[in-house]
Amino acid sequence: MGWNEKFKDKMYDMFKCNSADKKEVEEALKDPRGENGGCPSGEHQCVPPTEAGAEQAGFKSGFTSSCHSCDGPPKTNDCKDMLTYIGTGACFDKCSLGWTSTHRQRVYEEYGCSQTEIDEANSKIDASEAKVKGNGHATTPSIALAAGVLALAAIHA
Repeated sequence: MGWNEKFKDKMYDMFKCNSADKKEVEEALKDPRGENGGCPSGEHQCVPPTEAGAEQAGFKSGFTSSCHSCDGPPKTNDCKDMLTYIGTGACFDKCSLGWTSTHRQRVYEEYGCSQTEIDEANSKIDASEAKVKGNGHATTPSIALAAGVLALAAIHA
């Protein structure tokens, strides 16, 4: 879930957890997608393990998993640095594809982006999204649509 050991230890102390409690918490915090959130070695999961958590974190409904290769976040309040993290081939490229428009706006505000930089960021994300769709990578809505078409075809066959 992204809690580091220091934070968990602080919570364990605060709630006076015994070893059985700690084990139960560790089990509950395990990512159902597997070790490292199902990402390859050297990459990190950017989407929380539950749909509700993902939506609360600013990811589109149905965007349940994506990996990134960033070593850390962009420099604080530095839109130019943040822009190097998104777009085709950038370390946070695949994760930024899942951002809702509301979350995009929060990110742009957090990094102090000008309107010109916001336009650049949106263009980078949109171009990346078009490339993914153009490469035949299926998105959740396209999978749902295909399943619906197949179901209708089966009914009418």
